[in-house]
Amino acid sequence: MKRKILILILTLSFINVKAQLFKNDINVYLGVDYGTFYGSKILDQDNFISPALAANYRNTKGLSFKAFKNGKLYSIGLGFDFMMSDQWELFGYYDYEYSQLDQYILSPTIRFHNPFKENGIFNRFKFVLEVSPTIGLANLSLNFPLFYIENEYNDIVTHSLKSSDLMFGFKGSAGFEYALNNFAGLYLNYAISHNWVNSKFYNENSFSSSMLTVGFFVRLKKDKHLYY
Repeated sequence: MKRKILILILTLSFINVKAQLFKNDINVYLGVDYGTFYGSKILDQDNFISPALAANYRNTKGLSFKAFKNGKLYSIGLGFDFMMSDQWELFGYYDYEYSQLDQYILSPTIRFHNPFKENGIFNRFKFVLEVSPTIGLANLSLNFPLFYIENEYNDIVTHSLKSSDLMFGFKGSAGFEYALNNFAGLYLNYAISHNWVNSKFYNENSFSSSMLTVGFFVRLKKDKHLYY
């Protein structure tokens, strides 16, 4: 019996035994956005005075979704934001009153962050910086026409009350995450973005805005690492 045990021990000593650890590989984020537009409320273009569209909205909010493939010091991901703006108001002007601007924004993102630590503050906290190009649609819905056209038969023709315009730009953000456990956590993020757009319905050719996002994240995929 002792001889068999000795032979088994010698046999196992020549076999590579693999200890298994699991690392979170993909994080998925869902958050609520609160935004603000910047810029002049009145536009002066070659002495043509007109009200700005975006800067006069009093309420901007939306939803944010993004997913990242985790790395040690940086991660690659993709984000999507839906932003809705309403309550347009400017004293003496009624051009965009009761209108609504919806933005659908896609943003491939690179994220820089501190590495995970087994102990200390960086065991649960992660501080992040994100940069990304953006592309999307700006959909404007009007409550009444901006102008009327009279045809040759003296009939009044109104233009469409909706427009959909392509926009593109960039976004930078900073924030942090707090892991509640090894499956889920909370996050806070503040972003500044600038997007260029061209529309027949408003005179701005770009929008500048900031956005505060609060939400939670979950870790979906476990990537098995083998250590010898």
